[in-house]
Amino acid sequence: MKGQFFIISSVIIVFTIVSLISLMNDFGNINLTGVGEMGKLKQIDNIKQVLNRTVYSSYVNGDYNKLVIDLDSTANLLEKEFKKKGITLNIEYVYIAPNITFTFNITTEELFSSTKFGVPLP
Repeated sequence: MKGQFFIISSVIIVFTIVSLISLMNDFGNINLTGVGEMGKLKQIDNIKQVLNRTVYSSYVNGDYNKLVIDLDSTANLLEKEFKKKGITLNIEYVYIAPNITFTFNITTEELFSSTKFGVPLP
């Protein structure tokens, strides 16, 4: 009887260990290449948010000169930060009352994206 219990216990222990090892391998086998490739495209939404916030925070009193200064400094800051990451960013904007139209391009070795959107002035 002791020998049968030993064999049954051994089978259960081996089965448990094999199950745990296969479970751990599944968790460790995460493919992050897709996330890395699409991460640069996620920056488009971030750029749009920053430019929108700049427009709404700078054009509070209707001062167009302050808006231009803030947009230029924001665009320069974004371009410098993206350049550090190896991404070329080019931001242009045109004021045609009552909207500002932004056009920006993101360029990397693998990617080119051009985005155009308008922001109504408050």
